[in-house]
Amino acid sequence: MANLSWNNSAYRAQFRCGLHWKVKEQLLMLPQDPTDLDELVAVTICIDNAHRENKLDRTRTKASSSAARTMTTAKVTRTPASTKSTNYVNQAKKDRRKAGGKCIKCGRKGHSAKECRTGWRLLSTKEPKPKSRSKKEKDSGKAAAEAKSDSSESESESGKE
Repeated sequence: MANLSWNNSAYRAQFRCGLHWKVKEQLLMLPQDPTDLDELVAVTICIDNAHRENKLDRTRTKASSSAARTMTTAKVTRTPASTKSTNYVNQAKKDRRKAGGKCIKCGRKGHSAKECRTGWRLLSTKEPKPKSRSKKEKDSGKAAAEAKSDSSESESESGKE
């Protein structure tokens, strides 16, 4: 220690300034402050060692739990069909779209690939599936069918008389 002609409390105060905030926090929890610099250094070393040991334990626990997770996910195998993108557009199709004045990404007119919001899409040659009716439409269809069957029943009954 250099001879600075400081008193003991000045040395302790300067030493505390350089400590980690967690060590300072633990020092505040002590029932009695260390009386001299040597005692303060010994106490802070113990606190810092405990802090580092706890930190190592936490990282070991995290590493072992993440290793266990990666082992379980590593068992998943990919099939060759799932590795190929379904939205792959080959160069010939891009050229045809470009020549036709269409977006090379989605195949629609009115914008360029830079402004495309749809992204890479293959336009299917299949007929689009008919949209399924909403619940409201289905309910109204059922009501109409019931009304029709009721009227046909009443006509058949009136025809019998």
